[in-house]
Amino acid sequence: IALAALLADALLALKGNIPLNEMISNWTTAEYPSNWKKYQLRWFRLYHVRQIINLTGFVSLVAGWVFGI
Repeated sequence: IALAALLADALLALKGNIPLNEMISNWTTAEYPSNWKKYQLRWFRLYHVRQIINLTGFVSLVAGWVFGI
């Protein structure tokens, strides 16, 4: 489970957050799209999904270590 969570996190980062980060880093304070809130919301959703996946993987890893599963 922990390995699957790690791979899912890496895939979401590579296909989701990193491309959004690159796109957003090209914006200037003077010129940014009028729908920037849409990009912000998408980034935060991906971030929250990644955190849930990471927490699940970590808890399963610790449970496996503690209980010898």
